[in-house]
Amino acid sequence: MGALHHFFVNSADTVPFLEGRHSALLVLLSIGISVFSASMALASAHVARRAETALSRHVAIASGAAALGGGICATHFIGMLAFKLPTHVSYELWLTTASILPALGASWLALRILARAHVTFRQLLLSGALTGAGIGTMHYAGMAAMDTPVLVRYEPTMFLLSIAVAVGLSMLALWIRYGLRNTRLSNRHGFYISGAVMGFAIAGMHYTGMAAVRLTGVATTPTVQLPIDAPVASILLATLTITLTLLVYASNHLIRARAVSTRRDE
Repeated sequence: MGALHHFFVNSADTVPFLEGRHSALLVLLSIGISVFSASMALASAHVARRAETALSRHVAIASGAAALGGGICATHFIGMLAFKLPTHVSYELWLTTASILPALGASWLALRILARAHVTFRQLLLSGALTGAGIGTMHYAGMAAMDTPVLVRYEPTMFLLSIAVAVGLSMLALWIRYGLRNTRLSNRHGFYISGAVMGFAIAGMHYTGMAAVRLTGVATTPTVQLPIDAPVASILLATLTITLTLLVYASNHLIRARAVSTRRDE
């Protein structure tokens, strides 16, 4: 209970909380990045299912995991740059770096399941749960990497809701993408809708998690230890993520082209 006491706020606490605020433009940028990356990741899983060789399948899964994991991390970091705290903030390098690993690992496991020739409803649920868990673990590990003089705690109900948003919307996105293939919903529409839902699972988890944050302490001069300001850093991070995602798209295109060429030669 002692550890939970330092993680969650106590309803009996009467201390005043400090208020942060978000930059609307950077919030929109983070949501756009999450939707874009999630869409390319789901496309990679589709390519992996139809890959002609094991190497092509592994490349599609790995590239998709990089896109999805990178999108999760970019959404978090841009979202944090969008959040203006009334105090000094720095980030512990090693813990920040380690927070990326759950997002990449969960994305790889989820896409590996989706790359199977036949995906069952139970596998869709498992993939969604893995993706949601990766999103949540990355977010709260990234939050733990914050070094700030104020105390960061979480409101329990909103904390649980943030996990439910990540897992529930991830499951819904995969169900739309793979569970509705035999309905009137076209593949293209299913692709766009599922990518948007998965993107909102990533962004929704982050901002619901931020709504759970409760800050206590004394406000100081708001500073973030970065060599450049938050908007420029966010744009650079978004550009890097888009470039990575476009490389994923290019690799998928080459895999599809090679598969078509192989079938023509047979």
